[in-house]
Amino acid sequence: MPELDLVAKLPGASCLTSLVPYKNLRSFPPGHSEPAWCVAWNPTRPLLASCSTDKTVRLYSYHFPANTSTEANDIMSRRSVKPVFRFLAEIPTAHKRTIRSIAWSPTGRTLATASFDSTVGVWEEVTDAAEGIDGAEHTDDEDGDVNMGNEGPTEWECVTTLEGHESECKSVGYSSDGALLASCSRDKSVWVWEVQPDSDFECISVMMEHTQDVKALAWHPKEEILASASYDASILLFADDPDADWGPFQKLQPSLPAQSAKVAEDLIDHPSRPVRATDVEDADRTDDTKSDNDEFVIPPLKEPETIWSLAFSPCGMFLASGGDNGGIRIWARGGHSTEARWTEVAHYQAHDPRACFSLSWTESAESEAHDLGRLASTGADGRILVWKVTKTDETILTSHLSSPVPKVEMTVLAVQVQAHSIHDINSIAWCRRLVPEDADEGSASYKRAQLAQQRTRGLLATAADDGSVKVWLSEV
Repeated sequence: MPELDLVAKLPGASCLTSLVPYKNLRSFPPGHSEPAWCVAWNPTRPLLASCSTDKTVRLYSYHFPANTSTEANDIMSRRSVKPVFRFLAEIPTAHKRTIRSIAWSPTGRTLATASFDSTVGVWEEVTDAAEGIDGAEHTDDEDGDVNMGNEGPTEWECVTTLEGHESECKSVGYSSDGALLASCSRDKSVWVWEVQPDSDFECISVMMEHTQDVKALAWHPKEEILASASYDASILLFADDPDADWGPFQKLQPSLPAQSAKVAEDLIDHPSRPVRATDVEDADRTDDTKSDNDEFVIPPLKEPETIWSLAFSPCGMFLASGGDNGGIRIWARGGHSTEARWTEVAHYQAHDPRACFSLSWTESAESEAHDLGRLASTGADGRILVWKVTKTDETILTSHLSSPVPKVEMTVLAVQVQAHSIHDINSIAWCRRLVPEDADEGSASYKRAQLAQQRTRGLLATAADDGSVKVWLSEV
């Protein structure tokens, strides 16, 4: 039955050895001394970052052993030859409280941190021009990734501290082109900062349309569209109005009842697959009349639920959200204009009855026309689910849409239970290595980036309340 292959459990700063299978790592301390809240893969370099209540950011480097297969779909080779991780550096930030969120810039050279002390830190690496991990010209190995096994300690400098939020910062993220940085807070605000030369940032908008704590942010993968999720049970979509300022152009509020999660054939008998969502009236039946599948009921939404997580599809035409009741909702875009309206097209039972804390959406290796990629989800139930998301031929047309949008079908392809033992999982992220759009296809750097993209496809990282960070390989 498909489960996720554990590649690595990342050790703390006191352990600099290469990682080995989990069964041999039980004696290692967790990556952080307190709960780990977020993980983020560097998009251009072999780095993985995590942050924690312990006010630190930890960086891990990785490389693939030489002379291993580079075929993107060679699963057997990828299972047998795993990336080697090692602890690289700890950034002892000056944040006074929990670091809740981290985000890399698209270039991979800058890291932003959002803290409960109400500030956002911006960090850059201090390196020698002839040394350090930025010197890819002379440190790249032939397998397409920098081998940092012999590198010395690296230092990271806080080049800017962004202030203005009145309460805890909950999320931070760069736009797809790196020109903008967004942050959100318990003070109900969403801020947009313009990234300027010499590590300077200018606040160009403060938006206060949410009525409660703003929990999460997500940038559109190709356009300057920003989504925010809140305790007020709504999602707001923001864009820059050429005739005014940044502001919301649509408010999304969940409404669809949950439907049963479809599962792959080899998962049908899996004891931890998502159970069947029954009709509302079934809740009133006696125990004698309930079937084995009626484990619990997810009724239509009657009370607002906190929205914890957001993730845009790689194509940018769909948005996933995770809620307090554990369901995953899919929203479809009714056009290609910036302010095209969005509508809810699916709501699948996932981590019920616990919250869905984190979502991550990546491309699929398949080239099917209806395939929208792979969505990974996790939450308070301690499970990881990997979903195949596809468009159907059925469409929806509502009063606020100018054209029909396709319905979406989600199928569970992989399940990992108790991924961090009994602990809640706070963050999940696919490794998405980028190939520079402006790179010469014949150049060595382009070929290295393309190879790194192939080698890392299917890698997932998770962070949990036990302070640990784990890396998984999805076969699907």
